[in-house]
Amino acid sequence: MSDPLQPPVKRAPKILNDLGNDLDRVFKSILDRYYVSSADKETWTPTWTGFTLGNGTQTAYYKTSGHVCRFRVDVIFGSTSSFSGGQAYFNLPVQDVGMMNRASLGLASFHDVSASIYCSGIAMYFVSGTNGYCSVRCLDTSGAYAVSANPTTIVPFTWATNDRFMVEGWYFV
Repeated sequence: MSDPLQPPVKRAPKILNDLGNDLDRVFKSILDRYYVSSADKETWTPTWTGFTLGNGTQTAYYKTSGHVCRFRVDVIFGSTSSFSGGQAYFNLPVQDVGMMNRASLGLASFHDVSASIYCSGIAMYFVSGTNGYCSVRCLDTSGAYAVSANPTTIVPFTWATNDRFMVEGWYFV
């Protein structure tokens, strides 16, 4: 047991070591809770409305820890993939606890492979009936303010085979 009357300089290495161990445990706990690694993810097949996957491919996975679900959907366009022009959305992998309609769930990114164009967007929560969904939205910067817009056959660019978009976010369960 250390002597409380010992000068602080002599106790400092032990205090710093204990603090370092505590921080390591905290950071590991955060990573275990919120980071989705390839070793501990669950897969699911999103059901789309407003988007047709056709002969494209999608990879979707999620991780639930405590009351939080993190998810990621990665889509690569095929020659028959298309947005319908309306709102494109998919079911969430785990039932949510209900949130404010149009709340942000996370980010979306769009990549035009042939032109090397990258565009940003958002993953937006919305309610239809009693179910919550994730709407895929791109950012429209043509006006005075950036607003979210539905992806279409030409927004945020003209889609072609091997173009891709990715959506990731989190919500409470």
